Amino acid sequence: MQEAATSHYTDVLGEIFSEMGFHDKRRDQFFTPQHISDLMAMMTIDSDTTAKAIKERGFITVNEPCCGAGSLLIGAINSMRKLNLNPSKQMLIVANDIDKLCVLMCYIQLSLYGIPAVVIRQNTITGESFGHPWFSPVFIFDGWSCRVNHLFHKTSDSEKTDLAQIVLESLTTDEDKPVTGQLSLF
Repeated sequence: MQEAATSHYTDVLGEIFSEMGFHDKRRDQFFTPQHISDLMAMMTIDSDTTAKAIKERGFITVNEPCCGAGSLLIGAINSMRKLNLNPSKQMLIVANDIDKLCVLMCYIQLSLYGIPAVVIRQNTITGESFGHPWFSPVFIFDGWSCRVNHLFHKTSDSEKTDLAQIVLESLTTDEDKPVTGQLSLF
């Protein structure tokens, strides 16, 4: 039983949230079941493309514009692990959602699973952000801002990824000073 519990990550908070009936049915807010998220990630993250990206950059990037509690991202983590890759060292996640509670659930889960991530409360259609981004502990302590900055500045303009730009922009405030500190959960 212990081996099964550690071999597969699950969207625990999203499942609890849905089972308790807290999702907003009027806004068609429903959470993707983990087995569906795992299937979608397995179809998206293949060994050849992933290995090539990791060889070139050292990591892959995943951007989720409507993350909910993070089920699809957790599926991506599970896919990386099935390929015998280390998502804590070889994957960077940028997650967005307009719902504050979803942002908090996603941030908590990615932090507990030890994944480098930037979680932003944002309307991804209009680009409007609400508050500062949340940086997972692994993002902060493993120096991911330096890795992203290095990647962004060493590539040509045509190769620069939008994701790297998003991360770099989230690391500064309107006054162009580095963001420091962390937001409180409640």
